[in-house]
Amino acid sequence: LIAQLGLKDAEQAIRNIVNAPKNSEERTATLTALRAYLATLPAGEMRDNASKNALRTLAQDAVGDGFEAGSKWIASAGPDLEWLVESSGLFSRFYREESGQWIEWIGVNLSVEKSKYGISKMVRNWTENDYEAAGKWLAATPAGPTKTIAIRSYAETVASYEPETAAQWAMTLPPGQDREETLQNIYQKWPANDEAAKEAFKKLHGIK
Repeated sequence: LIAQLGLKDAEQAIRNIVNAPKNSEERTATLTALRAYLATLPAGEMRDNASKNALRTLAQDAVGDGFEAGSKWIASAGPDLEWLVESSGLFSRFYREESGQWIEWIGVNLSVEKSKYGISKMVRNWTENDYEAAGKWLAATPAGPTKTIAIRSYAETVASYEPETAAQWAMTLPPGQDREETLQNIYQKWPANDEAAKEAFKKLHGIK
């Protein structure tokens, strides 16, 4: 109908349409129709932006359905999965009870390089809202790439108010670049009113 009605602002029309679905079935039907419509448009910035913005909106709504239904729907989005996880919009909201499940799902479904941004963002959001719950999940999470990314994000998030806790987490990382960079970032974020402890930390870990 966008074409038939000759609407001048197609992007706004698309935004209105993708906000309408109320369940996964309607969301899937909307996505199918959206792709068919976009295929009729000339390649270019307008089509690309409309596609990304619409897909982000649909995915955000899917996340709102809860982990089980939401993850299933997002996985069905096909080749757009990696972009969705990397985009700034998908995990901008905070889901207290399901954050751990989403973080683990990202780690399973994407490569380390592709999952790094999404995991870091989720852990940061979770930690800022409930650092105790995030810490308990982190302690129970098996070692691996997902935990390494999560530890770095957690430690760097709490460093400005719990630097000693952040340092303890950093030291659970294996020796190497991840640990060194995390310690450096903790030092940079160390509270300004605790200069003596900051200098002791610097000396202990050989930070330059």
